[in-house]
This record gives sequence, structure tokens and C-alpha cells, in this order.
Amino acid sequence: MRRLAGAPGRRRRPGRALRLRHHADAHLTRPGRVSTPALARLRLQDFRNFSRLDWQPPAPRLLLSGPNGAGKSSLLEAVYLAATTRSFRTARLEPCLRRGAERFSIRLEVGEQPRRELAIDWTPAERHRRLDGRAATLAEHLAVLPVLAWSQADNELLSGGAEIRRRFFDRGMVQQRPATMATLGRYQKALAAKRALLTAAPTAELDAWNELLAREGAELAAG
Repeated sequence: MRRLAGAPGRRRRPGRALRLRHHADAHLTRPGRVSTPALARLRLQDFRNFSRLDWQPPAPRLLLSGPNGAGKSSLLEAVYLAATTRSFRTARLEPCLRRGAERFSIRLEVGEQPRRELAIDWTPAERHRRLDGRAATLAEHLAVLPVLAWSQADNELLSGGAEIRRRFFDRGMVQQRPATMATLGRYQKALAAKRALLTAAPTAELDAWNELLAREGAELAAG
């Protein structure tokens, strides 16, 4: 068992630490499945309750355990945010900024040598993302580390409406195939335009939007 100290600058009761355990099946892989690059290193500055953190995971698969407030969710959130440029806990990133700090930064290294580095720098005024130290398209950024987060807040996927599930699967598809992001954007715009026409009054323009939806939908299905 390896112990990761809790957030610097914040007092903890004895034993309040984030613990990492090696999975017994960490060496197993499934034939025919494309492997996801392993996390190599995570560095945080002023993110949530971490003033500074430099963590190198000891194994490809880990189980995080610890009491409330130890930093488990924050650690996973940082990985997800670096990989997707968004948080699975909040739509706005202000809560991710440690109290009293002016900015937070995340550096996530993945894969074997040469490693890829995903970087996020955020202040209340601006946000920057970089891939290997340079500006990159969002599709390039998303392609480095496909991730999926599931939390208690996602229970509405089972009990909520179909629109919630469609958004979830859309995000998953873009994560697995970032090149489809532009196609998905065109499809969603065409669908919104068609709905607007139907709300007003059916016109001959519907045929054009139906044709566009069919073309973009076929491209999405083909991958």
C-alpha cells in the first residue's frame, strides 16, 4: 500500500490520507482491445485542496480509498479536466481554484517515452490548454487520453430523459473518436434548425435539412 499525503496547508486528523492500492489484475489485458495510455505523472498547483502535488502512479490500475475530504474526487477530477478540458463535478471552474489562490494549473503526462503532456492553466479571467507545450486543436487534445467518469450525480442517466443519455453518449463518442467532433457539431446545428422550422411551420426547407441530417448521421455511424 502506498500513501499519498493529504492536501498541503490543510490540517488533517491522524489517518486522513488518500490511499492507493494496486489492483491484483493490473497486469491483465483483453485481446483485441486498444489499450489506453497509462498515467505517468500528475502535477497540480492550487487545485481544489491541493496547494502542490507531484504524483507518479505506481501501477496502471489503482483503487483510491480514504475518508471524506482526503482528495480522492479532486485527484480524479484533475485527471478528467486535463484530458477533456472540463470538470465532471461542476460546469464552472471557479470552485476548482484553491481558496486564496489566483490561478490553478494541471500537468498530466501519459504513455511511455516519449510521453505526451496535457496542460491546463486557469484564472478567473482566462483559460489556456496546451499539448506537449504547444497550442493544439481540441480534437488533438481529446485524442491523447480517452476517459469516462461516472459518479452519483450521473444517476439521472438512468432515471432522466433521453436527451441526457444522448449527450452522455455524444461525449463518449467524441472521446473515443475526436475526429467526429466537427461532424457531430454540424449534425446538432442541422437538428436545431429543423426543430426551429417545425415549431414555426413546415416548409420546403425541411427537405434540405433532412438531407443534411442523413448525410452527417451516416458519417457519424460509419465512424
